[in-house]
Amino acid sequence: MRQVVLLRLSALGDILLSEPVPRWLKDEDPSCQVVYVTRQRFAQVVRGWPAVDRVLALPDRISTEDLRTLRRDLKLLGPHSRVDLHNTLRSHRIWPRAHARLPKHRLQKWLLVHGKALPASWRKDSMPVWRRYLELAGCLNPSEHLHPRLVVQGEVLRHGAARHDVLVPGAGFATKAWPEARWLDFLPLLLERGGPPILILGGAGEQVLGRRLAAMDPARVRSLCGETSLEESARLVAQARSVVCGDTGLLHMADAAGVPGVALFGSTTRELGFYPLGQRLRVLERELPCRPCSHVGRVRCPLGHQDCLAGISARQVLEALELSLERVEGTSC
Repeated sequence: MRQVVLLRLSALGDILLSEPVPRWLKDEDPSCQVVYVTRQRFAQVVRGWPAVDRVLALPDRISTEDLRTLRRDLKLLGPHSRVDLHNTLRSHRIWPRAHARLPKHRLQKWLLVHGKALPASWRKDSMPVWRRYLELAGCLNPSEHLHPRLVVQGEVLRHGAARHDVLVPGAGFATKAWPEARWLDFLPLLLERGGPPILILGGAGEQVLGRRLAAMDPARVRSLCGETSLEESARLVAQARSVVCGDTGLLHMADAAGVPGVALFGSTTRELGFYPLGQRLRVLERELPCRPCSHVGRVRCPLGHQDCLAGISARQVLEALELSLERVEGTSC
């Protein structure tokens, strides 16, 4: 019996984009046993994937004892292939000898971020991260039907209910988040259009902003920042009429479920592989000579102005949202 161990420690978006890998492995060989190694806070997501037989969870701070336990568990599995979907110093520490590691294209990324230039061949051939994951696992010609799905507890979630609109003001890095002032400009415009209730989703770091937004219309706007699990957030996103967010994990939830809306991109660009996969999310971004300033995001704008996102107006986002909804529903919001 073939056994494959996949390693991806973080972040949420990257893990969601790896969902096709265990599914393809099972399609190729139904008897294949798939084990997934990730962080404890993301383990609940992967445990809900039917193609994953076992999840090995690690804490945020990985101690020597944690590594010893992981290696013991892996040894008990018997012969298996190790596929490193992360390829960082930490993943090398966990697996000094992996059978396959994700190519990181570090030189090309450095040239793009620091020189704003890429070899034409790499720019042409750059592909979404989910396809890179599949190729690493052995799928040499990934088809579109293998694109990531939003799966919670074995259930594939798809857009359809349209019970509310979802706003996601936060992101893992400040240079990926639309500035607070823009959200405060945008929500009144959205409220003027009428429509379903509005939910603010995010982590504990967005609670203050979430409360400020909800206070604009307590009868229609509710902040759930810091109050929902990843599974609950996934269901709320899939049930949304629309989503407005930055380059963050909930963007990939919405994209995988086929939810229409607007994705705001600042410090990162298409060539880095994390753009929406489907046609329902409209990307708003500004073509600036300083973009991209990072391949993952920064704590602050290197130039101090964050024009890449601050320069996108609330009116532009509303117009893009209306166009996205018109494409799906045939009506404006």
